[in-house]
Amino acid sequence: MTTDRSDASAFTTWSLLHQAYSLIYKNLDQAMTKAGISQAQASVLVVLKSVGRPLPLSRLARLLVQEAQSVTSLVDRLESRALVRRVPDGRDRRVINVQLTAEGESLFGLIYPEARQEISDVFATLSQRELHSLTESLRKLRNRGADVLKLNRAPFDEVEHDGRFEPEEPQATKRR
Repeated sequence: MTTDRSDASAFTTWSLLHQAYSLIYKNLDQAMTKAGISQAQASVLVVLKSVGRPLPLSRLARLLVQEAQSVTSLVDRLESRALVRRVPDGRDRRVINVQLTAEGESLFGLIYPEARQEISDVFATLSQRELHSLTESLRKLRNRGADVLKLNRAPFDEVEHDGRFEPEEPQATKRR
């Protein structure tokens, strides 16, 4: 075991990142549960809305950084509530895409402003400069993690718009 300060610092940073993620996730999950959906299910709606088109299950899983089996279970639950539907791919009959339904769009319109507010409240402790720096650092770490696992980074870039991973706010909740 090494006692190199840089290793200890990287491990400490990882531990803090994991703790912060877990606490923020639990906070969001509590908020989403009030709306009748889990944070994991809400994440599917957010990714589909961010991309703006139906996605194959495999790509959806990659964007959520989850195993395909887990995402299949999430989609099953969302489909049973008529929030998403499976649709055949127009170019490849072997591929089944996941698409938001009108009910899914409607629920997204209810939960997204709440989720944004919860996230804003947590990140309010950071200055705009700190938030920008954290965003850039996390993007580098995500990309390095993908490289280490020999994963294609392109799907992650696909959901970022001008460096932001945010769907458009629903029309009824847009701030003027």
